This record gives sequence, C-alpha cells and structure tokens, in this order.
Amino acid sequence: MDTGGTDRKRLDDSPSSSASRGWLWRIAMAMQNGAPVLLSVGFIGLTLTDSWLAPEESPYSLLFAGGILCAIGSIYLAIYQHDIDE
Repeated sequence: MDTGGTDRKRLDDSPSSSASRGWLWRIAMAMQNGAPVLLSVGFIGLTLTDSWLAPEESPYSLLFAGGILCAIGSIYLAIYQHDIDE
C-alpha cells in the first residue's frame, strides 16, 4: 500500500511481461546449469594440457572464461527476475 492507502497497480501484469519473465527464467537456469560444466571442463583442460603459461592460446581458457561469465550472468538474471516478481 502506498501513502494514499490504495494499492499501486503493478507495471508488469501484462501477458507479454509474464512471457518475458518465463523466457528470462529459462535463460537464467540454462546459464546456471552451464556454468559448472564450462568451468570444470575449462579448468581440467587447462591443468591437463599445462596451458597455464600461455592461456590465451588455449581453447580451454575460453571455456573457463565462459563459465565465469555464465555464473555472473545467471546471478544477475536471477536478481533481476526476483525484482520483477515482487
């Protein structure tokens, strides 16, 4: 309730916003599930191929960086999704 005593109308009650919420949730879950896979494959690949000395030449460093970006992105989308639902 706001100061006037009436409930404010939610801005995201339209059907298109509920569809976008479902779409955002699926992206967040895909990124959340993909992050551990990318991180573990990238880390194991870097350690087994001894690519720590020149990581810019290894495709495993891209997988590892992709896992970090997926983790950060999924956290951001989950926070954004939580703010929409409130």
